[in-house]
Amino acid sequence: MPFNSFVNGQSAEAALSKLFETRGPFVSYRDVPDALIQSVQANVPAILPDIWRNYGAGGLENGALWIPMPGVLDPAVARLFDGDPEFGGDTHGVAYGATGNLVCWNARHGVVLVVLQGGSVQAPGLFRPAERKPDDDTLYEVFLD
Repeated sequence: MPFNSFVNGQSAEAALSKLFETRGPFVSYRDVPDALIQSVQANVPAILPDIWRNYGAGGLENGALWIPMPGVLDPAVARLFDGDPEFGGDTHGVAYGATGNLVCWNARHGVVLVVLQGGSVQAPGLFRPAERKPDDDTLYEVFLD
């Protein structure tokens, strides 16, 4: 399958291969139907649909980080952010950790981390938008760390 995302200005194919060599393979692997990917691909960085198309959905590092099927986290994200002027309506859940922390993507602010212990929301792009890296690079770094 072709890759539509870019990491460090180059096709993300090699970077994603490195990610899955380092943190993979997926546990509880599932194929992601293309229709499901198409329904959300306009709302997330291109690297995420590339992962779904080429690698599927599941847990990395024996379940330490889960990249679920598109839309699975929508109810939780809606409950957290509906009505919020900064995050409501355009924040989408893209991954979660074994401890329940959420990795979200916001169309305006980029990555949003919801840390359950202590109840914090971290959104570096909200306060330092000029320092934001390209979207694919940002999400790749979150998945690699």
